Amino acid sequence: MKKSSNYSNKIVIEIFSKPECHLCDEAKDALKKAKKYFNLEIIEINIEENQEYFEKYRYDIPVIRINGRKAFKHKLDAAQLKMRLEKENPVVSDGHS
Repeated sequence: MKKSSNYSNKIVIEIFSKPECHLCDEAKDALKKAKKYFNLEIIEINIEENQEYFEKYRYDIPVIRINGRKAFKHKLDAAQLKMRLEKENPVVSDGHS
């Protein structure tokens, strides 16, 4: 068990994106940084490989779902991401957030 860790329950993040998308790359970087403080499972979904996702999200990428719920589209703000992840799992860092 990881009782001494700085996070507990896993948060599942799905990011719908495509190659050569600078906003998608920025969002992925923000998620990777957040992974240092939260127990995240990040699932990258290339919308070009799935016709349904392409039709649904092609004008909105990146689209980010947190634990199955749509959370962000177009641009990911690091401060808003942190607040959203804290709501999903309030046990973060050393408690001085």
